[in-house]
Amino acid sequence: RRAKIALLLLTINSSVMMLGYLTMAFGHGRTTEEQAIFRWEIIEAAFMFNGEIVQTPIVPPLFFARYVMWFFSAPTVLFLTCDFAMARRNVTSTWVLDSVMILALLCSAQLQQDSMPEQGWFCYCVAALCYAALVVLLVGPVLNSAKAHERLEGYTRIMVFVLASWALYLLTSLLGNKGTAALHTDVEVIMFVCLDVLFVMGFTVILLNEHRMLAKHGEQALEPVVSSPQLQATPTPLGMTTSGAEGPILSKTKS
Repeated sequence: RRAKIALLLLTINSSVMMLGYLTMAFGHGRTTEEQAIFRWEIIEAAFMFNGEIVQTPIVPPLFFARYVMWFFSAPTVLFLTCDFAMARRNVTSTWVLDSVMILALLCSAQLQQDSMPEQGWFCYCVAALCYAALVVLLVGPVLNSAKAHERLEGYTRIMVFVLASWALYLLTSLLGNKGTAALHTDVEVIMFVCLDVLFVMGFTVILLNEHRMLAKHGEQALEPVVSSPQLQATPTPLGMTTSGAEGPILSKTKS
């Protein structure tokens, strides 16, 4: 049952990513600025200027659609990660930290674009602190829950993949045009696209493979196995004994 829920949520997650990239591919989901364009015409031997206000994309671009896409797709990843570790009580905490981290990255990029670098770097530091808190939460309580339910190895593989991938996101944001500008705009865009595609595919493969391994090792419905105690042989008032859980085995004694 848990594997089916995971497959459904992963499908929704992939659909959200696809819609996000379709939005950006059609020229939407990016910041623009207003520009006045004037055209002159000769009317009755006089020069007449006609102007109009148009929205033009800002270069280098800021695709806020990407952050909206992350805002809705990342909670699914965290839910499935905590669910695999049987630590649903920690889902809300991870969601709050992840949401603040993504919003802080968006504010940082926007402030850097608006020529307010000090405020932008402050927001980036907030995002980095939220990531550090996520690491502590996933390595601490969630890992302990996975260990208690004998899912430590599988959870460790999932956790390392998620944290390493998100660290690369933060590094790309740091080196991009809204950070230190160490990367060219085209390189930054390509890196984000590759990270998104590889992360979605990699997380899906790893999570479903771990659920398959759990099912292979005999966890019915992917829940912790609870063995029912066998009934012991007990005497009856008529001198008969019962043995096992399948039903009574009677042995009659002579009086």
